[in-house]
Amino acid sequence: MSEIESRLYDKFNITISDVKALVADSGDDWHTAQTQPDSQFHILPSVGMQLAFFNTVKADYKQLPQQKLEAKLSTLKLQLSDEKLQMMSDFFQHIPMPHSNSMMGLDDSVDGHIEPVLYTMIEKEVQMEPDTYGLRRIRRAVRMNSVNKDSTDGVKRSTYKAPMLSKDDHYYSASDHSDEDVDEWARALDVPAVAALDDHTSLTNTITALLRFTLGEVVVQVSKSADKIDTPYLMLRVNRLCVDSALTVYGMALQASLGGIQLVDKIHTGPSGEYLEMLSSKSDCDLISVIYRKVLPNCPDFDMAYRSIEQGLLVKFSSLRMIFDRAAALYLNTFVQGLFLGMHGGMDSELKKSSSTIFSGPKPEPHSEGMPFTQSLFQQPQESKQFISSLGRCY
Repeated sequence: MSEIESRLYDKFNITISDVKALVADSGDDWHTAQTQPDSQFHILPSVGMQLAFFNTVKADYKQLPQQKLEAKLSTLKLQLSDEKLQMMSDFFQHIPMPHSNSMMGLDDSVDGHIEPVLYTMIEKEVQMEPDTYGLRRIRRAVRMNSVNKDSTDGVKRSTYKAPMLSKDDHYYSASDHSDEDVDEWARALDVPAVAALDDHTSLTNTITALLRFTLGEVVVQVSKSADKIDTPYLMLRVNRLCVDSALTVYGMALQASLGGIQLVDKIHTGPSGEYLEMLSSKSDCDLISVIYRKVLPNCPDFDMAYRSIEQGLLVKFSSLRMIFDRAAALYLNTFVQGLFLGMHGGMDSELKKSSSTIFSGPKPEPHSEGMPFTQSLFQQPQESKQFISSLGRCY
């Protein structure tokens, strides 16, 4: 931002610092780890974000945006492992969620609430409104019936009449236009229709609000855990993520770019003995860039500046290098399958364990001769009652 532009805005700075996330067992020393910026229990090390909000001081000056919001995040790092993912899966699966079945049962029995009956729609008994394709089929069927009726009456009529051509009407076949003409027409509409965000505006279609998000680097590290020791396995790196969004007087514009991507296998090696790069891209240019814009037809500059194109999309993709190693692919497949089986298998084993614990309580003693059978059947020992009640409070 230039010095002149900075004088036209009131700037408000918001700084978010020391945001972190940890996953640890209740017996681990997580109290000390939470005071540190990074440790073996961190899945998100300490990270900060800077937000800046700009509000114009001259509302009558429309050449610059009235409000701007900029968010900058330098580095985002995630440290994951199969053990941490298993712990997070178990944690989220055992969070008690509110249920409405018990409340509905109480309403039915206490307040006399009657639940409304839900009716299902049977498609065979419902006549839907025909779409455009269905109307065209009906029209062709009516025309064919009328033609057949006229032919049975002995009246010979042609089913098709050639339209009367005027001198000003010109008709061309597909062979009159070659592929070169189509390419020239496409190049003529390429750049002016969908330009960059800074060149998107016109004299009447100015930017009213601008939102910009910049992320320098994203690093995701996945490790294999064995005996409380993490072995680095995969590293995913994403560079230079930038997203610009603008609201204009007669539409909107969006521009996004991704600098590069890299996926490294730290267990398997390449031909030269280095880490195996399964995915990689060029570092001197953006991997992919997307520009989208939408302009309403009532814009005064719709014909001149935007060539009467309401929506435009421009996507540019440079190159992506991929290496397929059979041993690395099989190892990755085994790792992913074991991870999913561990998550779902852990939930099933916990359910089986809890159900077997509940139903494996001490059996009631057989009824005596002086005690009624129903009373001895429903009378349970005191230990079993306390266990079930405490389990009910946990859930």
